[in-house]
Amino acid sequence: MPLDALGRLYEQAPCGLLTLDRELTVLSANPYFWELAGVGAEGSSDPPSLLALLTVASRIYVQGRLQAQLALGGRVEEIALDIARPDGARVPVMMNAMQERDADGGPGLVHMSILRAVAKRAYEAEAPKARQEAQAAQRVKADFLANVSHEIRTPLNGVVGVVGALQRTDMTPEQREMVALIESSAVTLERLVGDILEISRVEAAALALHLRPFRPIDDLGGVLDLARLSAHAKGLAFEEVRGAGLEHRFLGDAVRLKQILNNLTSNAIKFTERGTVRVLVAVEDTMDSAVLVMTVEDTGIGFDPADAEALFQPFQQADAGISRRFGGVGLGLSICKALVDLMGGAIEATSTPGQGSAFTVRAPLEAITETPEAAPVEAAEMERPLRILLVEDNETNQRVVSMILAEADVDLAMANNGAEGLDAWRASDFDLVLMDMQMPVMDGLTAIRAMRAEEARRPDRPRTPIAVLSANAMDHHRAEAIAAGADIHIAKPISASGLFEGIQTALAAG
Repeated sequence: MPLDALGRLYEQAPCGLLTLDRELTVLSANPYFWELAGVGAEGSSDPPSLLALLTVASRIYVQGRLQAQLALGGRVEEIALDIARPDGARVPVMMNAMQERDADGGPGLVHMSILRAVAKRAYEAEAPKARQEAQAAQRVKADFLANVSHEIRTPLNGVVGVVGALQRTDMTPEQREMVALIESSAVTLERLVGDILEISRVEAAALALHLRPFRPIDDLGGVLDLARLSAHAKGLAFEEVRGAGLEHRFLGDAVRLKQILNNLTSNAIKFTERGTVRVLVAVEDTMDSAVLVMTVEDTGIGFDPADAEALFQPFQQADAGISRRFGGVGLGLSICKALVDLMGGAIEATSTPGQGSAFTVRAPLEAITETPEAAPVEAAEMERPLRILLVEDNETNQRVVSMILAEADVDLAMANNGAEGLDAWRASDFDLVLMDMQMPVMDGLTAIRAMRAEEARRPDRPRTPIAVLSANAMDHHRAEAIAAGADIHIAKPISASGLFEGIQTALAAG
């Protein structure tokens, strides 16, 4: 058959025809498949992975069994899969696949045919229902994540708060170092928990940065100390090189940078059986800005340089045996890349199999003018103690706030729910109210609305600054708190510095 006839057959075939590499990246596909997948007649500018176009269940099957079946027999027939379209619809398909062999007899290109398993008319009739079901499932997931977030953040708040209070007591240098490591780990854990619970943001590529002034030498030091302990526990040498510029103040997301460095050092230690892990951190000054450079080198198992780009894709490892040998699901590096891209930076990897790897992150930072740091609380400038009402139903959290404020000139009153808090607020004048959201009898938002309504009815009553102090820390919770009349939302778990900063912000706003 002439080549032009073959081309027309490929373009007009009544089924999807695909060619993929052995990692299942789509190298070419005909219009039928792109229409089926809902990504446009010409596909994507960057070759997509077939896995990214499937539902979770089909993706697990393909990762777990399809590639193994192809490797054994070279052919798979009549497999039912589901394509996940960007509009939320699920399209059932039947797939046949065949894998070529390369010149050395190893696995080569994969050729697939995919046919819609449901008639187009039936699919179009089902699409509105599928969208409604998807929206309902999204609402259920949001409610579930909100509840789980609250339940996890509440005990974590006790860990962070008590450790912060313990750090301000008399301790030996060794005890102080251990407490500092616990605090650093707890803060990082809190951010990681937030990412896991707000998985919908990741799916929508909606990761966010929280820019604050920080000094790299202060914030990254705890990560390096933890890495050193982990490396020594495994019998590895750990080398640390701190370059110039780390002592200056910059505007950036210190917690995200710690998350990236922690992931890279943890991977280096995990994949190194013997030898050395070496970390280089420095700030490079350029004409327009500063760039934080973090390089993590190891003498571990390494990987094929051809696999470097795939490592930054979700659920990817250098080879299938790595996850069985070392554990992990291959999400860490993909999150690192997403964060670095969000910062406007770059991450790259180099390696030699059997000799080790090196990962380098370059993240731009904005230098800020050095200014004297503000005092923790402004209560010291007042003629009387700062009067604060804490409305909180959890005894541990009550104790945490009490310990943090014990060293400040604060007169703290407590209420166990929104109704008690409203009564206490009516009976006395407070400079500030710290209000939890989720409480029995009356929730925090209802209490705040009642306070604001009463202030509006009584011109003689001054407006009381209100800070929501809650483990309900998702974006819509913050918006709900502000809409109810709060001046600021402070997410649990809280640290002493975070609480003092939030109090100052609420007082200024009030």
